[in-house]
Amino acid sequence: MSVIETGLAASIDASQDKARLDEVAKNLIKHKIILAHILKDCVDEFAGYSVEFIMNHCLCGPVQVNHVSVDRDVLDADSRIIGSDTEDASHEEGTVYFDIVFDALVPHKNEIVTAIINIEIQASMSPGYPVITRAIYYLGRLISRQKGTVFLKSDYGRLRKVYSIWICPSTPIERKNTVNKYSLTESNVLGHFNENLEDYDKMTAIMICLGEEKQDAQGGTSQEDSDEGESKTLVRLLDTLLSTTKPVESRKKILEEEYGIPMTKEIEEGMKDMCNLGEAVEQRGYDRGYDRGYADCLNLGQVKAIIAFQRALNLTTQKAMDILEVRDEDREKYMEMIEKELAKELASRNDAS
Repeated sequence: MSVIETGLAASIDASQDKARLDEVAKNLIKHKIILAHILKDCVDEFAGYSVEFIMNHCLCGPVQVNHVSVDRDVLDADSRIIGSDTEDASHEEGTVYFDIVFDALVPHKNEIVTAIINIEIQASMSPGYPVITRAIYYLGRLISRQKGTVFLKSDYGRLRKVYSIWICPSTPIERKNTVNKYSLTESNVLGHFNENLEDYDKMTAIMICLGEEKQDAQGGTSQEDSDEGESKTLVRLLDTLLSTTKPVESRKKILEEEYGIPMTKEIEEGMKDMCNLGEAVEQRGYDRGYDRGYADCLNLGQVKAIIAFQRALNLTTQKAMDILEVRDEDREKYMEMIEKELAKELASRNDAS
């Protein structure tokens, strides 16, 4: 089997492992006690209430995982007022689903007020665009999809507030252990009139950037990371829950003793899966890197052989590749590599002179 084939197989396996890791993480986050902690620490409407109260009185209806789609071209003809569990499929593109969507009752309002909460797990902070722009798009979709599901025609007063909360396990150093909020605000350009806050405060994006704690030689958390008053944070909870490197037993102890999270069989198995899949992703990444490095060496050796044949026998590049039986599908690649190699040689000679 060729290096290219084994490299492709490793890439496919790594992608499958990452997808499974993502699924395990979503299934850990969807537990109501975890959602209650996130709401208490991130969402202003729930800040003054206990985790137990939020879990037992505010989380209503099912927690949808990979069920509600992001994109939609047209509203289904038979759409009706049924809430945020309506699927929202696009007919033009492949369906992209919100990771987690659920409704939460806002406590102690004169009427029943329900917020729509979306939680996303973002593996990379460098996907080719600023992640916050995707969060804003998701907010827009959570708002626009309410027409025909939450209200009909022009009854915009029934619009629900939406939150899109992004949990980012792998972040650059400057963003580790940070939580940022982005929402609509009012500013007076002329005069002093103010709208009711509840009428325009309808969408908030929250970015939770994790940062694994340092560990001592025994695998425990270092003292500088566990000072009283500093350790019991949402970031620490999520870091512990989603860690792919910390021992499961130490993670269980933190979650039970510091956050009062009972260790159910499902949560414990999910944390074990995070470790096992994390190790698999890391190993496959190593294997893929080794294969790529080996393939690069073979490619460079072939390039140098082509150049040597050209010079020794005064051949064109194409003729040299004919003699070396280079496959047609590889020739364009080698032509580019030869140009770069000759340019490097020329630059080296110029520097020497």
